[in-house]
Amino acid sequence: MINTPFFYALVLQKIVYLCLMRKLFLYLILSILMIGILSAQEEALDKEKQKEILSTLKIADGLYRMDRYHSVARDFYKRVLIADPHNVYATYRLAQTCRYLKYYEDAQKWYAKVVMMDEGKYPQAKLYYAEMSQAVDDYKLALGLYYQFLEEEDLAGPLIDIANLGIASCNYALDASKVYNHPDSTNIGIARLTTGINGLRSEFGFSMYGDKFLYTGTDRVYAKKNIKYPKDQIDAPIKMHYDTSNVNRIFVTEKDDESFTEGEIMHFKPDKEFAHYGSPTFSSDSLTMYITFGAVDHKHGDFFRIYKRHKKNNGEWGALEKLKGRINKKKFSYKYPSVVKYAGSDALLFSSNQPGGYGNYDLYIGLFDKEGRVSDLINLGASINTRNNEVTPFYDVNQGLLYFSSNGHIGFGQLDIYMIPGQLDEDWGLLENLGLPYNSGADDFYYTRMHNGKEYLSTNRSKENTIDNSTCCYDIYSTGRDTISKAKDENYIVHLNIYDKLTRGEVTGSNISIIDSRTNNLLESIKSEPGTKLFVHLPEESDYIIRIENKKGDFEIKNLRVSTVGKPAADSIQNDVYLRTSLTDEEKAFEFILDHYCNIPFLELDFRVQVGAYSKAKMEIFDKFEFKFPVKELTHNKLYKYISGLEKVACNIETLRQEIVTTGVPDAFVVAYYKGERILMNEAKYLLSTVAND
Repeated sequence: MINTPFFYALVLQKIVYLCLMRKLFLYLILSILMIGILSAQEEALDKEKQKEILSTLKIADGLYRMDRYHSVARDFYKRVLIADPHNVYATYRLAQTCRYLKYYEDAQKWYAKVVMMDEGKYPQAKLYYAEMSQAVDDYKLALGLYYQFLEEEDLAGPLIDIANLGIASCNYALDASKVYNHPDSTNIGIARLTTGINGLRSEFGFSMYGDKFLYTGTDRVYAKKNIKYPKDQIDAPIKMHYDTSNVNRIFVTEKDDESFTEGEIMHFKPDKEFAHYGSPTFSSDSLTMYITFGAVDHKHGDFFRIYKRHKKNNGEWGALEKLKGRINKKKFSYKYPSVVKYAGSDALLFSSNQPGGYGNYDLYIGLFDKEGRVSDLINLGASINTRNNEVTPFYDVNQGLLYFSSNGHIGFGQLDIYMIPGQLDEDWGLLENLGLPYNSGADDFYYTRMHNGKEYLSTNRSKENTIDNSTCCYDIYSTGRDTISKAKDENYIVHLNIYDKLTRGEVTGSNISIIDSRTNNLLESIKSEPGTKLFVHLPEESDYIIRIENKKGDFEIKNLRVSTVGKPAADSIQNDVYLRTSLTDEEKAFEFILDHYCNIPFLELDFRVQVGAYSKAKMEIFDKFEFKFPVKELTHNKLYKYISGLEKVACNIETLRQEIVTTGVPDAFVVAYYKGERILMNEAKYLLSTVAND
């Protein structure tokens, strides 16, 4: 990169020398003033950008401290990285939010970038990098990172314990995978429930009540108060999802032959809009329902309690009642209730982070008195509970086996499903990991076995059929044909050359951001270096915005649109991008169309690429070019104009224009025709707005 003060000093030295030699003292004074003005303008620009960055970081950090708004904080950190790709703080916080939200691959990528950029300020980044690599089943990479972390970092005991557990788990997972994938192995598989239940967001937990099935699913509700944007907002193509919240609801479904009906939300009295409901379980006489209830606390986060509902004589369920007694203490959470028999009476298995346990969330048995209060609590002990989390207990009375999930025992990654023999009121046997395919590097929990022997579990190991093609969301699976495949994505390679449209010279030092336009996911934020050609690697089967920003040259921001849909794996294409210091009204109107109506057609409106305009016919000029579509000659305003291609939507014509530019016509631009007649781009913008607003 150019050292700007040093560069100005060299230029000033040269000017002074020439002026003194020629005695042009007035010119000398004017030149010195001009350089001072240019330097001040650049410094002011940098200060303005820094102000925007600090303002955006302030609001992002405020949201980061509230669990409910982690997804919004993530989007603000993305905006900062688009403006400043080398901002280590924003990169680390973005990785943290992705880890919290279960975006394992994204978190892995951003932690890797922190490790590469960091100089010791975030020593835990390598540990989290290892954990996220383990979460996506990349056990060899995770193993190496855990060892590096132990060798390089001098940190406290708990972090060393996490790394040692990670090493043991990676070795266990690698050995288990060899056995499971051996050609002679005969293993049961698991399959995602595809009808009626699993949608684009999370579904988890499965229980049965009579002939109906109940599960927990995520619903979205609109917030009553919108989050305020920072005053000095960074301009970037990141859509902010700030007006909705995810809440958990209980859904009811029925089974018809092998299919499940569409799940319907179970309503409660009182029904709180922003509360979470989940984990339904029933007493042995089916007259009492126990559920997890969580009211949103904006100041302290979400706390969960266990509630009950009694069934009335008319068959309807009564109002929610919070369980009383030695349970539901303030400032602690109680989750995942499951009714069991203990000493001949109903008791409640559950998970809680109340004090006095072995770690974070432990498993307990709650015993009821005659009034239905929880009169006694029994911690299930050190054979089960660890310093980490134990959740979603299920006891199979026929087998005498307790199933639960934990991230504190040796396993595959995040939460794994374990089983241990015992009779609840006796000593436990030996703990066993259920192994593949029940477990993976991701979260695997809510194991349950129905009366017919059918097994169900919930997991976020697959990116398929989710709201944004990530591991953010859980689905319900059952034992059966294994349909889970974790093939690595192939890359589509874009080779970028960035030029000044006026001088045709190479432009370096640009901020390059790659955004998946379907999922709003920031894939990368980098800065192009002088003298290097930039290769951008994109996953297949999506549409992308490659944003190019170079403020030092006072260029307009350029959003390059690239689609890999239908492209062969590992294909590559060269893109020549020409930046301009200002756009014409026609170009601004077309940029607006690309941003707002990119894939919207309008009857009898089409777009074409103009490759040249001359006062005399010059078709022979284009004989040397190999365009995808033939060049046609038209006359307009006493000029011969040369057009290639015809598309109904802006996205397609922009792709063609980019191809023509790279072929060797940097001045190619898009024009609009309506009913066969040339129209202004602002007129095309108006026509498309009438369709988009219907």
